[in-house]
Amino acid sequence: RSTATGARDHSPSEPMSDTRSLGASDSYAELASYYGPLAEAGDATARRRMAQIREFCAAFSLSPQNFAQQLDALATTQPALRQRADAIHALTTSRCQGLDGGTPITRARIDLDWAEAVSARDPVATLRVAAADPDLPVAALDQLLDRTLPSADAETLFEIGNALGARHDSEKYADYADPYVGQYAWQIAACRHGGPSMCGPNSPLMVAMCMNGACAGGSFEQAVRALLPGADQARLDRQVILIEQLISQRKNS
Repeated sequence: RSTATGARDHSPSEPMSDTRSLGASDSYAELASYYGPLAEAGDATARRRMAQIREFCAAFSLSPQNFAQQLDALATTQPALRQRADAIHALTTSRCQGLDGGTPITRARIDLDWAEAVSARDPVATLRVAAADPDLPVAALDQLLDRTLPSADAETLFEIGNALGARHDSEKYADYADPYVGQYAWQIAACRHGGPSMCGPNSPLMVAMCMNGACAGGSFEQAVRALLPGADQARLDRQVILIEQLISQRKNS
């Protein structure tokens, strides 16, 4: 974890009262003016933040009109989401206008931000690479999880779920990677640690969920549970309990 004062004082897992969190801010241009210099100085968390900021705003920056049309199409196919679609449009416009001086944000620019976060040993970025690498040996994945878990913040816990969900081949963590609900369980556990700024209705996570039509409830956990059949709810609960126990054990070891 970075030792830069600004990034340390505003960690990814802090609640919505942190005005520099992605879920609380209504201006990502202002966030970028804060995190940008820290990222250039090599701060790992700040480099992650710049990648996340640009990733959230990329579609809007490339074409605000197409972005609005996408939301309108969502509301047309699911009329119950009209109010939510309008709110997402207003929120995204507020957050993304003026970012990078209005320059369109390309995939190459975002990939560069993530690569710089990896070079600074940001745990979330490192886990993203591991999840996408089918040639990474199982033992190396398990060792990465061993190193990451004891100090993992909420976003890192979420990314552990993505890594286990993408790979399905961890040996040491097989009990915490149920093939049906394991990834959701890690993500829900992470959201319980991260609070509303990470997983609430205005978080980048929930905006992305809603744009894919999964808008039930006011949190990621509620949206996920609305997607799962009743028979899987107890299975999910059991997996979340196991994961919470593991997190507690590793943090206290």
